[in-house]
Amino acid sequence: RRMFQGLQSHGIILNGPELGEFRAIENLNVHWPAVSGQALMLAAPRICMSSGSACSASEQTVSHVLTSIGLSVDQAHCSTRIGIGRFTSSDEVDQAIEMLGNCYRTLKRAIS
Repeated sequence: RRMFQGLQSHGIILNGPELGEFRAIENLNVHWPAVSGQALMLAAPRICMSSGSACSASEQTVSHVLTSIGLSVDQAHCSTRIGIGRFTSSDEVDQAIEMLGNCYRTLKRAIS
């Protein structure tokens, strides 16, 4: 919850249902408007995330789950899945929020 709330201030959109009892809190899938998931991963290599389908990690295909919940192929390409480990501290989450926010702003400015 803390990770998404921090990212939300940067204009990041949650993919899927709202945070709550039917969502795994350690796995966050978000849409980065106008920035590809691959570009964000390259800009923030210290953050544990992926941009493709979990079912086909070796291929560069979009997640069929994202398209089936209504995201366009472009929106799915601009999404990442972020993993948060059980030993991840609050300080590490705050550092990740800051790093991802900075990377997102820089990439968004570069393509504008």
